[in-house]
Amino acid sequence: MQYSSKMKDFPYRSSAICYLTVDHCGKLDEINKNDLVAMKQLYQRLLNQDGELYAVWPQTSPCCLYQVDDLSAFAEAFHLLEPQRHLHEITWSYDDGDDGISTYAVILIQLNCGCRIRFNGLRQFAEEMRNQKGWIIDQDCGMSMSSEEEYTVYKLRVLRSSLHNI
Repeated sequence: MQYSSKMKDFPYRSSAICYLTVDHCGKLDEINKNDLVAMKQLYQRLLNQDGELYAVWPQTSPCCLYQVDDLSAFAEAFHLLEPQRHLHEITWSYDDGDDGISTYAVILIQLNCGCRIRFNGLRQFAEEMRNQKGWIIDQDCGMSMSSEEEYTVYKLRVLRSSLHNI
């Protein structure tokens, strides 16, 4: 028997490979690699060390049985991992034109994490900031921006009461 981690670019998604698991009781099961829900459940069981995963690859010689020992590569190949949420690093201040009393505050934002807000991406950025900081950004008024060599400053309207959620 060989190990998947020892082979460069192991073909996890190859149609020629059949996956088998052996649970802690010795029960042998074939895995339907097209069933994403089952694959995610399998991955969680493997992370909890509840069984072992094997790949049968009949096109190889002399051995066609591989123990899948690189679970990260396996999960990546089948897109089993949830994408990690990016947290924006920002610097912000009130714009000089903000009156300090209106329902919406006019603020200046600089993203220090290397991200950019595209004009067609304001809705996504607003959702990210609502999740990250509790801010409610006015998407109907849009935004303006000014760029320097090293950074971009965005001018946005944010519900004033939501700015205090930070």
